[in-house]
Amino acid sequence: MKHILLLATLLIFTGCTSNQVQHQNTDELLEKVLNSCYQDEQKDQLFTVDQNFDGKPDFYTEYYEFSYVMFHDRNFDGNPDETYEFDSANDFLLDGRLDEDFDGYFETQLVMHQGVVKYEFVDSNNDNQIDVVKYYEDGVMEKMEVLNLSNDPTQSTIKTIFVNFGIPYKTKSRSTNMSLRDFHLEQLKKLQSQKMYKEAVYTL
Repeated sequence: MKHILLLATLLIFTGCTSNQVQHQNTDELLEKVLNSCYQDEQKDQLFTVDQNFDGKPDFYTEYYEFSYVMFHDRNFDGNPDETYEFDSANDFLLDGRLDEDFDGYFETQLVMHQGVVKYEFVDSNNDNQIDVVKYYEDGVMEKMEVLNLSNDPTQSTIKTIFVNFGIPYKTKSRSTNMSLRDFHLEQLKKLQSQKMYKEAVYTL
């Protein structure tokens, strides 16, 4: 029975190797054939994934001294639009950046605390100023604040949208005298107060 299985295996995988290896030990030969077919493939799959089978990696990982970053091209245009950085020591998620409208600009910044999303800052008009902030509790979004500026400063508002199970269920608006810059700096204070601030977050 062992010889029949070996013959069938060799017939199936004969295209995987061009070396004609002769061994009296059939178990060793079988192991070599299987390794020659799958070893490199498995190794590559640890680093890249081609999700739409066009020959280009849509998901890949780059390694650095203390962390590694996962890149994901969700719309298959050849450019990553989602990145996540992990701590190499414990695999904690350090931060994430997303290009939600696929325009090449990473407008969304995930802010982590102990590997869990705490805030999500959004620069909706690509001016390097945060104008939307989402609040998370235990990794689940609870509410979102949106700064709505008006040409008349007395008409500017901050709209708060409360979310349950990912679905908005209540909205409140309040007047504000805050400028866009003030709102941006207010979000950075949240990070400093919780000792989560790092240079990776938006440049001042």
